[in-house]
Amino acid sequence: MSNIVVFFKYTYDPDEVRIDPNTKQPIFEGVNKKINEFDKNALEEAVRLKELLGGKIIAVTFTNDPEGKKAALEALARGADEAYVIQDKAADYGDPNITAYVLGNFVKNIIEDYKVILAGSVSVDNSTGLVPHKTAKILGIPSISYIIKIDEINDEKALVTRRIGSVTEKIEIKLPAIIGVEMEINTPRIPKLKDILKAKKKPLHEIPVNQFGISSEQLENIKSLEIKEILAPELKRKRIKIEDKPIEEMAKEFVEILRKEGVL
Repeated sequence: MSNIVVFFKYTYDPDEVRIDPNTKQPIFEGVNKKINEFDKNALEEAVRLKELLGGKIIAVTFTNDPEGKKAALEALARGADEAYVIQDKAADYGDPNITAYVLGNFVKNIIEDYKVILAGSVSVDNSTGLVPHKTAKILGIPSISYIIKIDEINDEKALVTRRIGSVTEKIEIKLPAIIGVEMEINTPRIPKLKDILKAKKKPLHEIPVNQFGISSEQLENIKSLEIKEILAPELKRKRIKIEDKPIEEMAKEFVEILRKEGVL
């Protein structure tokens, strides 16, 4: 197989984000960043495809974070053969239009030959799930997301299993294509020390968008998203107490409360 491209995002660890009790706004200060969880599955699946069919894995991220190189090194430690960190301040917008435009034009101008582009179905921060499909439109290739298994693949097509809600279906897709994967597709292996050391010797390129014909002004003009405010939903606890009754009666009452709340 020819090149296997993997898109990955460097984002905040949602488990570390705290909420200001007064403003209800998330506090990002001091929060560690990491590769989007779904994209780790995409990297792992790329490694599995390479082990099965050969080829070269190229990992790509678009960021304005000065630590983008750190994420790229992790991608290399997870099995990528080469990594690109595309840099521009417009990455801070988190706008699917901008990200797709950058990634699509990067692939058009930099990647000479590819059959599969893998990415997470969504990111854990914005969760729009739009980037794989918008990028595919720019490249003029098909795309599909929510994939839990790549059943068969060759140079011409892939048979994949998609799950949306309670519905599971098998779909054949022509290649080249962008495939968005779910976390269910595999269990990403944890890089060993030798993988981390080897990653430092692999090609890692930090490039501005103008290296492949895009200007920062162009990205400003295609901006489609403006975040006005981010607020956490207000959680009101009912503080219902069940006490001073026999244990069997309290258990029944507890179950009935859960039924009324729609939990059961």
